[in-house]
Amino acid sequence: QDVAGNAARLSSANGVNPSGILVVDTTPPGLSSLRLGTNDGLLGSGEPVDLLVTFTEPVSVSGTVSVGLNNGGVAKYASGSGSGTLVFNYVPLAGQETPDIKTAASASLSGVVRDLAGNLVSQGIVDNIDPAGVLAVDLTAPGVLSVNYGANDGLLAVGEHLTLYVRFGEPVVVQGTPKLALQNGGAANYLSGSGTDTLAFDYVPATGQDTGDLALASSL
Repeated sequence: QDVAGNAARLSSANGVNPSGILVVDTTPPGLSSLRLGTNDGLLGSGEPVDLLVTFTEPVSVSGTVSVGLNNGGVAKYASGSGSGTLVFNYVPLAGQETPDIKTAASASLSGVVRDLAGNLVSQGIVDNIDPAGVLAVDLTAPGVLSVNYGANDGLLAVGEHLTLYVRFGEPVVVQGTPKLALQNGGAANYLSGSGTDTLAFDYVPATGQDTGDLALASSL
C-alpha cells in the first residue's frame, strides 16, 4: 500500500517484461561429440594426438583440465576455452599400450569446465567413450626374428652383390637411408621392404673386407 493506506494493485504488473533480456540458465552443458584429431591409426612413443570434445554450448575452462583415458594416459587441455569445442592433447608414455584408445570408465573429465552461466559440466560427461575409428598405442620396438642371405654360391668377390634380408616381428617403416654394419667393416645399404615385416639390404664387398664367414657387426 501507499503511505495513505491504499492497497497496491499488483495485478497491473501481470505479464510485464522489463526492458532488456535476462536469461535464466540452470542446465549444465551436454556433450555433442568426442573425436580424435588427425592420426594414422597407430601412436608410437612421443607421438601426439588431439582429442576434441564438443559441447552443446560454449564453455570456459578454469585451472588444470584433462581427460583420463582407458590406458591410464591423460589428455591435457590445450585450447578452446570460450568456444563450444575444447582441444586436449595426448602423448603416450611407457606402459600405456592399448589396441584402441577410449576415455576412462568413470570421472574421466578432471578440472573445472562450466558454461557461460556458471553451470558445471559433469565429470562423467565423457566417460567410457570410444571415438570413431581405431587408434592403437604401440610402444614396443620391433624385434628381429631372422637375418638371412639371399642367393649366393658361398663365396663373394670384390664387386659382387649380396642381398641380406632382415625379418621383424611386425611391419616396419623406413625413414632416411639405414645401413647394416658388418663384422668385416663393410656395410649393407637399404634396398626395399618399407611397410612390410622384411627389409632387404645390399652388400658389395670392398678390398680389405675379407672374412671367413660374413656376419653382422656386434653393435649395429
